[in-house]
Amino acid sequence: MSYLVSIIMFMLYVAFVIAMIYLIVHAVDKSTRLRNNTRSNTFYRPRIERLTGKINYAELSLSNILNNYLPKNFYTVYDDLLIETNGETHQIDHLVISQFGVFVIENKAYSGVITGDKYDKAWVRHYNKNKKMYYENPIRQNYGHVKCIQELLHLNNKQVFNIACLMGNGTTNIKHDGELTRYDTIIERIMSYEDVVINNTQELCEIVQRANITDVQIRNEHIKRLLYTKEDMNYNMCPKCGGKLVLRRGNNNKNFMGCSNYPYCRYTRKI
Repeated sequence: MSYLVSIIMFMLYVAFVIAMIYLIVHAVDKSTRLRNNTRSNTFYRPRIERLTGKINYAELSLSNILNNYLPKNFYTVYDDLLIETNGETHQIDHLVISQFGVFVIENKAYSGVITGDKYDKAWVRHYNKNKKMYYENPIRQNYGHVKCIQELLHLNNKQVFNIACLMGNGTTNIKHDGELTRYDTIIERIMSYEDVVINNTQELCEIVQRANITDVQIRNEHIKRLLYTKEDMNYNMCPKCGGKLVLRRGNNNKNFMGCSNYPYCRYTRKI
């Protein structure tokens, strides 16, 4: 009896070892196929277990996804570029150059329910039942970056694509024409472009490398200007409905800021 039990235990052990070897080989094979030099119709959808909500963490996470899961013989990835055109500097979160197009990517980390339209100046974040917050529309924000890259590389609308990528666990109800994607589908989104539209990718990469501003002082000045712009936008926006705050005069002849959507919105702010 004990001899039979020993045989059964040995067979179970052998089966377990074989199963583990199969899983390891399968995982290595899948990783190799994703990182090889051929475009595949099988797309890996990365998982990020936790996001802090900080933009730098979100950008680092997306950078890892782009660099690890886009075939390197077809795609070149650049992160945190600062490009100047027509006297204005543009900070580009991620840029992907390939023969299938140039992809300008704006990265945002949101939670809650986000609503809006691709043409809206701001999107609305709904949280804690009736509370709202307003964020700059990343599709509209990235449009300026797209135009910057088009001018720098002398490309047209059929060669440069606007992509806004959302990180985090937020859900969206946004009207758009394909510009919006998530971190777990961005590889599939980029590799869905299969027509060759660019034949000088090496030259474009060299132009981007030369144009990228690495001077710390210039980068800090750009960040300061960006913060001032966002503060002005938030200050002139109604926190209740997202309308524009305009100067008004009360019955006591004192000026105040009131919502342009009055009487539907009665928000006011003292000056």
